[in-house]
Amino acid sequence: MNRCKQCKIQIADDAMVCPLCNSVLEIEKQGKKEETMYPDIAMRTRIFRKIVRAYFVIAVLLEILLVVINTLTFSGIWWSVICGAAFLYLFLTLNFSISNHNHGHMLKITVQAIGVVLLAFLIDRTIGYKGWSLNYVMPSVMILVDVAIMILMIANSVNWQAYLSLQLTMVIFGVLGIVFCLVNVINKPILMFISAMLSFVLFLGTLLIGDKKAKNELKRRFHV
Repeated sequence: MNRCKQCKIQIADDAMVCPLCNSVLEIEKQGKKEETMYPDIAMRTRIFRKIVRAYFVIAVLLEILLVVINTLTFSGIWWSVICGAAFLYLFLTLNFSISNHNHGHMLKITVQAIGVVLLAFLIDRTIGYKGWSLNYVMPSVMILVDVAIMILMIANSVNWQAYLSLQLTMVIFGVLGIVFCLVNVINKPILMFISAMLSFVLFLGTLLIGDKKAKNELKRRFHV
């Protein structure tokens, strides 16, 4: 049984790094008084991996069946492609969530947001492109992410500056959205302008209010 000096806990499985802080564990000698125990997460992870693999097999078989049905009853829309994209999105989401890599919730939020927009765009293209995926879904997702950032900054006020990189990512998406508007890829720009402005104001406000702490965080993140 190993112990994390940083978190002051003992790990019930044979992990070599702490599942909370990723610090290298020290080997705990037998007979020493036990402290707060952390559950055997390795066993749970293995179970979840088996579930995800089972889901993948079932999804592939189901998608093959749907493609056959779609082909035999084709009426102008390849709805099986939408189903396949949804299956793939859910699989990647589940697999990403149980990955052994230390994915922070900020990265997960970004990946999920991009995935939702891409899935909406694929659906839009499959059923006959109307532009709603870029006109409405993309800016709506950006607004939701910005709101989530504000909530996370309030909830984690001690380490609020950690969300600057995610804010900057949303500013980049806002600039990309404005470019789409200028080249008429997005033909209903009002919601996109609102979302881009919200991202910019949130980032600029954080820089102004955070002052030196915010600037130091950007320097640390981007080595400038």
